[in-house]
Amino acid sequence: MDKSKVLLLLGIFVLIGGCTVETESVPLNENPVLVTYEIADEQRPDDFVRWQEMNRQRVALDQWDATVDDANHELTLDIDVSDDFVECEKRIDVTVDVENKGDETETVRVQLTEDRLFDEEKFVEVEPGHVRSVTFDVGSEAPEGRYTFEARVFRDVKFDRDFNVRDGGEFEASDSKSIFIAMCR
Repeated sequence: MDKSKVLLLLGIFVLIGGCTVETESVPLNENPVLVTYEIADEQRPDDFVRWQEMNRQRVALDQWDATVDDANHELTLDIDVSDDFVECEKRIDVTVDVENKGDETETVRVQLTEDRLFDEEKFVEVEPGHVRSVTFDVGSEAPEGRYTFEARVFRDVKFDRDFNVRDGGEFEASDSKSIFIAMCR
C-alpha cells in the first residue's frame, strides 16, 4: 500500500476518534434508566371528523353545480317561405319561427343563408314556452333556378360592451326550405 494512502486512512481515524464523545458504559447486569417524554395532549379535532365536514361541503357544492347545470335548453326551428314558386315578384319573405321548449329565456342568433343569394342574421330573445317569428326580406332579383334557404339558430350568444358579437353561441337547430324562382315572360 502506498504511504500516502496509509497516512490518509490514519488521518481519517484520528479525525473520527477526535469527534467521538465518551459515553458511560453500563454493565450488562444493571438496568439502564430509560428516559421517556410525554407529548402533551393538543386540542386537535379528529381527522375523521374533519374529513366528514369537508366531504359534506364538497357534496353540497356538487349538488349546487348539478342544479345549475340542469337547465333545459331546447329550441326548435321552422322555416316558411311566402311561396314555393316565385314568378315576377320583387320580394320574397322568409319567416323563421323559433320555439323555446326549454325552461330558460334564451338570447338566440337566427341565421338565414342561401349560398348564391342571401346571408343574414338577426338576434332575438325567446321566453320559455313561446314562439318568436323572425322575418327576412330576400330580393327575388336572381337568375332562374332552384334555391335552398337554410336557417340555423344558436343559443348563449355573448356580446361585448359595444354590442358586437363576442361569441356566436352554441348551435341548437336548423331547417331548410327550397323555392323555385322563374323569370317573367
